[in-house]
Amino acid sequence: MPARGRHPHHRLTDLAVRRARPGRHADGHGLYLFVRPNGARSWVQRLVIGDRRRDLGLGGYPLVALAEARVAALENRKLARAGADPTAVQAYPTAPVVSEVVEAVIKARRANWRTSGTERKWRHEFETLVFPRIGGKAVNLVSLEDLREIVGPHWKGRGSTGYVLRQHLDCVMQWAVAHKYRQDNPAADIRILLRKVKAVVRHHPSLPYRTAPAAMAAVGASEADPAVKFVLLFLVLCASRFSEAAGVRWSEVDAAARVWTLPADRMKSRRRHQVPLSMQALELLERARALGRPGALVFPVRSRRGIAGPVARAAVSRLLRSLDLFDDEARRVVPHGFRSTFRVWAMEEAQAPFEVCEAALAHVQSDQTVAAYARSDLFKLRRRLMQRWADYVTPRRAR
Repeated sequence: MPARGRHPHHRLTDLAVRRARPGRHADGHGLYLFVRPNGARSWVQRLVIGDRRRDLGLGGYPLVALAEARVAALENRKLARAGADPTAVQAYPTAPVVSEVVEAVIKARRANWRTSGTERKWRHEFETLVFPRIGGKAVNLVSLEDLREIVGPHWKGRGSTGYVLRQHLDCVMQWAVAHKYRQDNPAADIRILLRKVKAVVRHHPSLPYRTAPAAMAAVGASEADPAVKFVLLFLVLCASRFSEAAGVRWSEVDAAARVWTLPADRMKSRRRHQVPLSMQALELLERARALGRPGALVFPVRSRRGIAGPVARAAVSRLLRSLDLFDDEARRVVPHGFRSTFRVWAMEEAQAPFEVCEAALAHVQSDQTVAAYARSDLFKLRRRLMQRWADYVTPRRAR
C-alpha cells in the first residue's frame, strides 16, 4: 500500500536503488523508480501539467544516476509551476530562441505590410519589451507566466500597448506551434491572467468642420516646406489617409479625366480605388509640378543624404502643432482626423447619402450580403460631393 500523508523527499539511496524489488518506489518531487520483474530499472516523474496528470520518462538506471534524476525532476517541477510544459524540453531540444522566431515571423509577414513603418514598430516593440526578458529563451520553454509579466504592465484593454503586444506574441507562438516546436499557445490564454479593463474607444482628434476653412488658409500661409503643406491640403481635399496622400505618384493621376487611381497594394482594403479630383486638387497638383522636383512622387522631399522620398507623417504633425489646432475635447488635431471632419460635414451640411459618404472614404461594406449586390462605386455622386467639399473648405483656391 502506498504511503499516505506527507510526500517523501529524497527517500531513496544509491544502495536502495540497486537493491529495490519489482514495483514502484517513491523518492520525492513526483520522482519514482520503476523496477520491472526482469530487474530493469527506470525513472518516471508524475506531474500535473495544466489540468492533466502526466508521467514523464527520465531515463533508465544506471545510465541516469539517482542524483541526475533528482535534478531533472526538480527542474521539471519548476517549469510546470511556471506554466510551461516540461515535455516540450524533451520533444524539442533544438527549438529556436524567441528572437530567432520573431525574425522568421517578420520575414513571413513583411509582404502583407503596406509600409516599412509596420516592421519598425514590431522591431522596436520586441527589442524594448520582449527581448530583455525572453529574447534568448527557447520558444518551447516560454511560459504563460513569462508572457503575463511582459504584457501585464502595459495592459489597459483594447487598443493599448499591451493589447497590441499580446497580438504580436500570439503570432510568434502560432508560428512555433505550426512548425511543431510546441503544442500549446500561451499567448492565446494570457487574457485569463490579466485584469479586466473596460475598453474606452478614443477616436482620432478631428477639427470641427466649421473651422476647417480657416485652418486650411493657415496651412497655405505657413512657412513649412511646400511639399509638406501640399500633402496636408491634398489629404483634406481628397479625404484620404495620410499614407495614400504622401505616396501619390504621377502615374496614378489622370489630370484630363480628373481621377486619382490608387492601386490595390496602396489601399488598406487591398482594393483598387478611384478618387474624383476637384478643381482645387488639380490646381494643387499643378503647383506641385511647378516645384520642379524630379521623381515619380508628386510631393517629394529630400533627406539629409539628398535622397527624394515621401513626406513623413511627423512633418505634417509638426505643421499641425505649430498652428494650434484642437478638437472639441481640446486634443491636438492629427492628420487622420480630417477624414472625420469631412464625414461630419458630408452628413450634416451636404446631407449626402450614407453609401456615398462611405464610398468617398473607401470604407468596405462589412455586410457581405449587401456588398454582393451593391457593386457600384457611386463615382458620379462622389465627384459632386468632393467638389462641394473643396468649395467649402477652400473657398478661394489654396495658395
